[in-house]
Amino acid sequence: MKRLRRHSLLLATALLVAACGVPAVAIATKPSPQSGAGGTGRIEPARLWVQQGSESGLSSIVVLDTTRRQPSATLPTGVITRDWTRLYTVGQTVAGPALTAIDMATRTRLVTTRVPPGFDLPAFGPSQRPPGLSPNGHVLVLVGGISAGNVQATKSSFLVYDTAALTHAPLRVDLAGSFIFDGISDDGHNLFLLEDLGQPTTGAAYHVRQYDLVSRTLDPRVIADKRTGERTMSGTPTDRVTSHDGAWQFTVYAFGAGSPFVHVLNLNDSISFCIDLPTAPRDGTLDLLWGLAASHDGRFVYAVNAANGAVIEMPVDAAYQTRSGSLPVPTPVSAAAWTPWSPITAEAKRIAYGAAAISPDDRTLYSLGDLGVSAIDTRTLTARRWLVTTAHLISLTLSPDGRWLYAATADSTAPLLQVDTEGGGWTSIAGSNQPLDVLHIVTGAP
Repeated sequence: MKRLRRHSLLLATALLVAACGVPAVAIATKPSPQSGAGGTGRIEPARLWVQQGSESGLSSIVVLDTTRRQPSATLPTGVITRDWTRLYTVGQTVAGPALTAIDMATRTRLVTTRVPPGFDLPAFGPSQRPPGLSPNGHVLVLVGGISAGNVQATKSSFLVYDTAALTHAPLRVDLAGSFIFDGISDDGHNLFLLEDLGQPTTGAAYHVRQYDLVSRTLDPRVIADKRTGERTMSGTPTDRVTSHDGAWQFTVYAFGAGSPFVHVLNLNDSISFCIDLPTAPRDGTLDLLWGLAASHDGRFVYAVNAANGAVIEMPVDAAYQTRSGSLPVPTPVSAAAWTPWSPITAEAKRIAYGAAAISPDDRTLYSLGDLGVSAIDTRTLTARRWLVTTAHLISLTLSPDGRWLYAATADSTAPLLQVDTEGGGWTSIAGSNQPLDVLHIVTGAP
């Protein structure tokens, strides 16, 4: 049974799945000689939506004009729809706490509605990125509960909104005990929760539960691993993607008792199973560099960690039928070198805000390494080349055409880089204060 060592600054949103014993394809771990070349070059005209950090965590989203090298707009942190049309945020107003919908094209506030005190967007893993939306963006969940510090909550509450009618009263769910938001189906019928079992002497333990929003009842059955029947689960989530049809949710977890793993959950019919991932043998913090990327054709999800030298290809329609294998992992760099902006990051040392990306043609997968980023051929699951091999990166995002890779770094002197995926050169982009992740890119003249 996987168990999580409690970490004071890592969120206790986790679950365990039984050991699947799946090895991973190892990618080349030695950077190519030319990959460190560069340092100068032209700045591609673009607008970048950049998640910024602060000493208290996530602070804001800025729209950065790369040619003028200064922000043109600032938005509050929130959860954004997959089609990039809406941002939902919770904040204080004169009238009290409120939920606001913002049009991402015009950056105008469309709707603002009051919410009860104590409710906010959920927070995902050590990066604290806010989830809460169904994959299609039609349903939004806010969370609330009664707890103090690290003390287990005695009551958990959820507000479920139809995003097309935010001013209408949400459906409220109140449950005795400590429950954490995990996901919600596109049709708004199934709310998935992690139930904290409260076992501090043996480590954090959880059950995955389903709340039926139509009948307004918590299913008494625990969602178990379909293949093994395992029910008690633990771990800390670090990355998540959903399939293009919104049916399958893939979440990678670190800090389990044995190894990191991917939890696969069908949001429509509650099927659940796991895929184990290889762990870093010398430095467990490298497990925080596992990332997930979904192919644009909807066929595959990739779990990849260039710092471990491993990649797994999971077919969406049969994710447990993986392509896999393994090779020795590289020697890690001192964890002290990884201290990006947030204290949460500094404490955990190796948090990534976006550890993987895939090219528009689905032929190249990019993954954070201990240093730099590896470009991986998805047909052979081998490394083509290494890029920016002298930089400690904390996130990476591809331009729509796949030509430019934008990477946030742990270096305050060059915190945001533009990387040429063809030539390998890179250029530092000024204008963003403590960037953590590039969320969205529009290329061309701003």
